[in-house]
Amino acid sequence: MSLADRHLPIDTVSTASTSSLLARDSSFAAADVEKKLLLLNLLFANLPGNVQAGTKLYCAHRFMPDDDWIKAIGSYKGVLNRQLEVVFGPRRSPAGNPIFVAFKEKGEGLLSVVDVLRSAPLGSPADDADALLLKWLDNLIESTQQTYKAAGQEDCKFVSDELKRKAIAAKKSLSARTAALVSSHVATMSSSSAAATMPPAFNSFSQARRDEKRDLINHTWKSLFAIMDACIVPVSSATVFNIQLIHESAHVLQSSLKVLKDCYNLTLSMDGGGIRTPMSIYTVHVTTAVTHDSHLIAGQIPIGIWRFAAMVTDSASNICSGAKRIVVKHKTILNLSDAPHGLNNTIKGISALKYFSPMISQMRQLLMYLRKLAYTSYHLKSPVLTSTFVAASRVL
Repeated sequence: MSLADRHLPIDTVSTASTSSLLARDSSFAAADVEKKLLLLNLLFANLPGNVQAGTKLYCAHRFMPDDDWIKAIGSYKGVLNRQLEVVFGPRRSPAGNPIFVAFKEKGEGLLSVVDVLRSAPLGSPADDADALLLKWLDNLIESTQQTYKAAGQEDCKFVSDELKRKAIAAKKSLSARTAALVSSHVATMSSSSAAATMPPAFNSFSQARRDEKRDLINHTWKSLFAIMDACIVPVSSATVFNIQLIHESAHVLQSSLKVLKDCYNLTLSMDGGGIRTPMSIYTVHVTTAVTHDSHLIAGQIPIGIWRFAAMVTDSASNICSGAKRIVVKHKTILNLSDAPHGLNNTIKGISALKYFSPMISQMRQLLMYLRKLAYTSYHLKSPVLTSTFVAASRVL
């Protein structure tokens, strides 16, 4: 299918008539989803010449949600939102300011975004991810507008197109408007006051010093990568937080599921806890029978119930009741209940007997003496002895 078959005739919209497109901002809120998709398709098809044509970065298969992720998450639209973040990046900065997409290419690959969004009908069925996809649709339209605006201005050879888009986004951000409001208020107050201010001649020096400190704090850690490997180019913290950590966690999850799908006699353990905020966190671990490797699994577990042989939980009522339901439903799984806590309480009860009091007293004195010697302290810090003595100290 040719480019002309995918959108309206190019004669209707050209780079010279982009003002007519940009004047339709007021109708975005009232337009329905289909009109927005048609408008986005029209804007994508007629991007200005400063965006090069190509299909290396943007192509149809990169926008399509992965089937394994759909099975793991259970929401096609939720996986589509994640896929758009992977390709285009986050919509907001760590400070909460909106980020416009800097389009690297134009052509058939970019136009396929409209088809992918149309394949996920918003509102039918209703999904929590509908609002996220609607925001993506609005953000892509606004980002395309900023691309048209940047192309209509005078080009500067010393400033890249990406920096221009970031400058436009920063100018329209909430922090910029707040700073302008504060500066106007300060100017009003200073005009009615006779307080002395810093001479204009020293402003450049103070600003240069602040920039120097900021660059020193933000970029000193990057020199570590140059020492370790000169080929490594460090990225910003926003890229690590919003992209790389998400990809790494997804890779670890998929690798764990791949290993567990080939194992049998697995043990499922669950435990709950709390954090500083009033919120409970429940963790689920799957332990293999041979190497006793522990895998942290979140959400549903598409491993296969026939691969599990036992469950281990604590005595909490909500977790204990859930374990009982699973054991009743699946007869091949053993409910080990609160085995670790039961063994620990048994050892505590045995240690409380008067018969063992002399031995416990001698053991305490021996441990205190060994910890004072450098040679014994070094050997006591070995992993095996450390775990043994820690367990003994808790009992004693």
